[in-house]
Amino acid sequence: MVSFLQPFSTEVIKVKHSFAFWLTILCAVIVPIGLLLAFSYEWQLLIPHSGVSPWDDYFIRAFNGCAFTAPLFVLLINGLILNIEHTSQGWKHIFTLPISRGKIFLNKLLLVLTIIVGFFILYFFLILIAGYFLGAYRSQLKFLDYSPDWKYLFAFMIKSFISVLGVIAIQFWISFRMKNLIVSLGIGLLCFMIAISLTMPRIVWDNVIYYPYAASLLMINHYEKTSGNFFETYHIASVVWFILFSLLAYWDFTTKFEK
Repeated sequence: MVSFLQPFSTEVIKVKHSFAFWLTILCAVIVPIGLLLAFSYEWQLLIPHSGVSPWDDYFIRAFNGCAFTAPLFVLLINGLILNIEHTSQGWKHIFTLPISRGKIFLNKLLLVLTIIVGFFILYFFLILIAGYFLGAYRSQLKFLDYSPDWKYLFAFMIKSFISVLGVIAIQFWISFRMKNLIVSLGIGLLCFMIAISLTMPRIVWDNVIYYPYAASLLMINHYEKTSGNFFETYHIASVVWFILFSLLAYWDFTTKFEK
């Protein structure tokens, strides 16, 4: 365990001294600030009806923002973390260390997963802070009169993370294979734009639930259209994509990469 954690701690130190750290904070804070400003200036139009919790509408808006922000953050953070080694010729140095390629791969992937989990935690923490601030600033919005649906909040956070697992693994593989950051981001953005077009109301491809880049987008308005199952088909598909591409990336990294 110690031999595994030491390289991981080194990876964490690298990130702390890179733009990836600030990117995580920036991406997590954009939507909460946007909601804070929107509810502050348009509060008269957003006053809930009698007996209706303001948190319901607020969470839907926050979750929809997360559905767009999370996959874009995954593209950026994968590209930035792997690009650190590409730009500094770091791979050559890393492969001279007495650490197996398998451990190097797992440490990198674990770092990416840890940062993305941190993004989700920070995002929803800021969403709650913004909601409570609005309740104190604009009492008419009644945020302090009701308690957030904690069970639904945590469930959505877990589902959101699972929905991007497939993209995490795919972009991780692309990012260490493509030395050019612009190229790896370009591929990811193209796939995400295709996902947006496939989920538009006028198109809606039936098999889009199996397209990994669309899984997060299918979480839009999830509160209103949930089937009652904890995991939807696209969640299961995302996990399958994650397993498949993680195994493919592991094989590629340990047998082919930089040889």
